[in-house]
Amino acid sequence: MSSFRSQMQAMSLEERHEVSQQRDSDKSKTGAEPHAQTELSHQSKDDLQVSPYPLPPLEECLEAKRAKHCMYFGFYAGRDGVQKALISSFPEEFGNRYPDDISILWPALLYLRAITKCDELELHVGVVSQRVKDQILSIQEPVGASVLVLGLFPLDREAFERRITQEGANKISKLFGTPPTWWRISQVTEGE
Repeated sequence: MSSFRSQMQAMSLEERHEVSQQRDSDKSKTGAEPHAQTELSHQSKDDLQVSPYPLPPLEECLEAKRAKHCMYFGFYAGRDGVQKALISSFPEEFGNRYPDDISILWPALLYLRAITKCDELELHVGVVSQRVKDQILSIQEPVGASVLVLGLFPLDREAFERRITQEGANKISKLFGTPPTWWRISQVTEGE
């Protein structure tokens, strides 16, 4: 298995090559610049966006708004879920690291962004609700506790329209062992 560093570099180069090829292909098909075409004209099965349904209950959204919180669609990360994803993907390089090693949190987040081709992935502080606890049985924290959440997108129209692909969400789900769901977020972090 290739090293973490070489795999990240390869993904970066592959992405640049794909964008260049797509731009050339789009222009040769229609004679028009790619930005002049509709996005749906070249959407493949792998480009389908993740389904955020069912949406969170209205009462939960209103309660979050009253508390000056927001709703995010994302994954339960717990104390060390993000780091475990990196360790399981690169056991020869990170297998000797403890999952709660905070020094690999940032590289792990960058890795998840790279494999999903989604720069919007962020870590947030979420609140465990009874609905979420019923959906994700592995959550040990009590209702009302704060937990780390890997946020995919907030509950707003603009973010909804540019949300992650189903393929990207499936990759994270496989690494985390849980499905995504709606979370009440008490603290939003800002990434690069």
